Amino acid sequence: MQKVVRALEQDGTLEVLRHGFKLPGVKVELCSFQPDHGMNPDSLRRYQCNHLRVVAEVSYSPHFQEGKYNPRLDLVLFVNGLPVATLELKSELKQSVEKAKQQYRHDRPLKDPLTRKPEPLLTVKRGALVHFAVSQEEVAMTTQLAGKDTFFLPFNMGSEEGGAGYPLPADDSQYATGYLWQRVFQPDAWLKVLSRFLHLQRKTSEGFEGQLTTRETLILPRFHQWEVVNKLIDSTRSEGSGQRYLIQHSAGSGKSNSIAWTAHQLAALYAARSLGGANSSFSPTKPHHQG
Repeated sequence: MQKVVRALEQDGTLEVLRHGFKLPGVKVELCSFQPDHGMNPDSLRRYQCNHLRVVAEVSYSPHFQEGKYNPRLDLVLFVNGLPVATLELKSELKQSVEKAKQQYRHDRPLKDPLTRKPEPLLTVKRGALVHFAVSQEEVAMTTQLAGKDTFFLPFNMGSEEGGAGYPLPADDSQYATGYLWQRVFQPDAWLKVLSRFLHLQRKTSEGFEGQLTTRETLILPRFHQWEVVNKLIDSTRSEGSGQRYLIQHSAGSGKSNSIAWTAHQLAALYAARSLGGANSSFSPTKPHHQG
């Protein structure tokens, strides 16, 4: 366990999930992602062994003090025991999604107020990779908690008129933000977000006296980016290469990242017919998940 903690603190959660860490004479892998093809049965079996879990009312601070300090989060998503996302949930009948944002900014300190030690779950890069503020009507997310300066991006689905917002649910039993649970957090889709979408961006700048400073930012696609990349990959898989598509992204909505994610995934795309035999009907077994 100490080796896992050391790897998380040194390399970060995303790096450890994707590449594991080394011990003397052995490499430890903490997650197996969906293979590009079905030619290696061992890869499929490892992918099937992934354990996804949702835990409610998580008292997360190792600096817990009875009656003084015991912060809790509504939900935490885990992959093989590693926390990858946190969620604060609000009901529009009582509180809006803005209240969840305020909780992250003001009621979820990044350090223990008494000891000033960092809270591992909320520490950028080392802790959970993304934090969601969710209600029945809206979703917002951030990959970097910064106290009162935390900036949230919308994670909305878009309206039927082509703008911001959400389409109306089919009936009263559904919520406008149901897509988050039914599509994005579906096990295959969520593991693909962790393996193919999340990106640690590094920018190096030179200071006035010539000193170099590197800033790291974790990039998670907004919903429209995630959706358009998946649509392009699915269309290419079914229709083949050489097709033309028109994609509408408004100014500042991340066109460059959408292009980069698409190109990266196209480079690893295998045509089912090229595999031959039983592999031509390859359909990976879903990973295990638990509520």
